[in-house]
Amino acid sequence: MRALHRTAKRAATTPWRCQRRCLASTIPQEVVIASVARTPIGAFCGGLAQVSAPKLASFALGAAMRRAGLEPQEVEMVVLGHALPAGCGANSARQAALLAEVPATVDCFGVNKGCASGMKALTLAAQAIAMGQVDVALAGGMESMSQVPYFLRHARRGGYHYGHGTLEDAAVVDGLWDSSSDCHLSACVEETMEELALDRGACDRYALKSYRRACEAWQRGAFDLEVAPLRVKNPRAQGRDSMEKRSLIISVDEEYSRMKLDDIAKAPPIFQEDGRITAGNASSLNDGAAALVLLSASRARDMGISPMARVVSFADAALEARHVAKAPSAAVRKAMQAARMSTVNFYEIHETFAAVSWSIAYAVAG
Repeated sequence: MRALHRTAKRAATTPWRCQRRCLASTIPQEVVIASVARTPIGAFCGGLAQVSAPKLASFALGAAMRRAGLEPQEVEMVVLGHALPAGCGANSARQAALLAEVPATVDCFGVNKGCASGMKALTLAAQAIAMGQVDVALAGGMESMSQVPYFLRHARRGGYHYGHGTLEDAAVVDGLWDSSSDCHLSACVEETMEELALDRGACDRYALKSYRRACEAWQRGAFDLEVAPLRVKNPRAQGRDSMEKRSLIISVDEEYSRMKLDDIAKAPPIFQEDGRITAGNASSLNDGAAALVLLSASRARDMGISPMARVVSFADAALEARHVAKAPSAAVRKAMQAARMSTVNFYEIHETFAAVSWSIAYAVAG
């Protein structure tokens, strides 16, 4: 206590400029990305439907560690985004880490920030490294929309004594419904489309281009370096089948190959009768997980690792629910300002709806 008192007293009497120099000497340290891995993305109720979100994440975590030449015992922190954890059990991030053989003594926690959950997990891990709290962290995201449960809201409060009960979908209530405005998120995006004079045709054309790019990327092997195939139980296996036939290896994304591109323009609105958002120009319901190995630059040098990339800056932004489609562009601008950058050569955009991508293009790319 005496030492702490002396330190506090010294800080109180130290000139501010000197304090700033002292702080600047300790933070931040450079953060690099050593490896990445993701599972194939399974279609809703598709090939990965039987695999829980924590199990999917454990595959991604294990693959990322192997690619970095990292042993589970070297990990100091695990942060995973999980927007729909209902029914998965307590601390799904810790479940995933333990399944990936990360020691039980390692700090693990989950993040729920809706669509930005996985990205927020990355930034929290990067902050911990930048502040010198840890040198080795795993970050990523997981989701199994196929396993998100339905629930009876009033069953615990006296039950249902007479009449019909209503099952509610946790994927909608906890994920796609904005509680502040009491409407589906798509309604908020529709409002942005109106403001931008963005018609359905533009969104359909964007969606078509996105699916075609996915097809072309798979054909030229662009995803081979990030996707880690995984083995799952064969739901059609018979009792007498060989061990080989009782399992399947899933190695490619399912949704892009199932979408009939000619049907995008024919798809009816799915949220509003006169709406412009359809199943074709909105993101699909999926199952999958992704992970990265983050290191301090000094630890990467000690391990002899040539980083894939370094974390230059990141930012958060929040707007009213009706402007949700504009929030990503606000975050992009803040991140660029923090990095003192005026131009970017490549944007990777989370395509919740084609309209969101258009909104970002208008606001950031011009």
